[in-house]
Amino acid sequence: MDKIDYQITDHLCEEALIELEVTEPADWIIKHKILFESISIKPIGLPSIANQYYQGVKYSFIGKFHSKYQQL
Repeated sequence: MDKIDYQITDHLCEEALIELEVTEPADWIIKHKILFESISIKPIGLPSIANQYYQGVKYSFIGKFHSKYQQL
């Protein structure tokens, strides 16, 4: 991914978090599974972490989305 991809993904994560306020969590998880998988780093034997940094910039909605998805 490059900078624009991170910006777009960060925006998609922001929209998904807003959508969660009016959507059933079970439906939200199903709908956003691909987004979650696209931002996750999954080392073998370790928990998934959010791929929210690019060239020293933190994309906070990516991190917030990842955390919320794992909580549900």
